[in-house]
Amino acid sequence: MISEADQVVIDEMITRERTMKKRQKIIEDMTHKRRVFKRRLVIACAAVVTPFLTILYNVFMQYEHWPMMGIVKINILVAILIFLLSLALFQKLIKYRPLKYIVQRYRRRIDKRYTEALSVSNRWLRFYYHQREISHIIPQILYYSEANPALETIDDAIAYIDSQPVSLELYQNNLSEFRKYVLSSLIQWC
Repeated sequence: MISEADQVVIDEMITRERTMKKRQKIIEDMTHKRRVFKRRLVIACAAVVTPFLTILYNVFMQYEHWPMMGIVKINILVAILIFLLSLALFQKLIKYRPLKYIVQRYRRRIDKRYTEALSVSNRWLRFYYHQREISHIIPQILYYSEANPALETIDDAIAYIDSQPVSLELYQNNLSEFRKYVLSSLIQWC
């Protein structure tokens, strides 16, 4: 049976894990929004430049004795090629001014929007138990304390984790067991 003091620490560990999951989701959202913004910026720049380059091409191209459908087909093909080339060009130019500044300004706006949520979770980045930083093994502690009734304290769970040999096969088995545990825990909490 887990003592009240250990239960308080386990509750803090569960809170930490939830907070870290929220933090990871926020970081993934920020990264996704930045990536989407860059793609949209490149596509918008290519879409703006393509008509001008197509018109410029038509100005210099001589279409004497060409049937009208041939001219239309060639112009469509040229517009598609110019658009694809513009995409490739702007993909490279996004690393330079002025597109670089547009991306940086958007990045600052996203960072400002999520700063508060990320700074609240900074408190949980490190987790100390008896002068030892154990944040990297908290999921294992939670799993083993729940799954193995022989481990009655957090110290027992930490000693058990420390005594385990590290192998890839064991890691994969423990990871799948941990995922099952997390899913069952989430179902219980909801």
